Amino acid sequence: MAYCRYCGRKVDEDAVFCNWCGERSLEIDTRRQEVEIQGAVDEAEHRANMYTILTIVLVTLGLAGGGVLCVSSDPIGLFGIVLVCLGVGFITAARRQERKASNLKRLLGR
Repeated sequence: MAYCRYCGRKVDEDAVFCNWCGERSLEIDTRRQEVEIQGAVDEAEHRANMYTILTIVLVTLGLAGGGVLCVSSDPIGLFGIVLVCLGVGFITAARRQERKASNLKRLLGR
């Protein structure tokens, strides 16, 4: 059960207006939802940034390792190819997180 912020009496959690004083109780839920959505946006943007950084590191290491493969048939070169593939996977995850943040921002009306 929730409480009205004006009269302090119990109201249903999904009630738009307080049954006792008639004041609008939905504003409280709207503000809380905006804060929760903003938190989700921040988290999605943070994850997108981390995935982008991981992509840059993995692709750079993979290209350096792949260069060894061109010079010799060293297993390090094969490892480099794996790192590049992981980097491609991480950039896909970063794009997904950016899309999630964009959709959540649209919910906030920004």
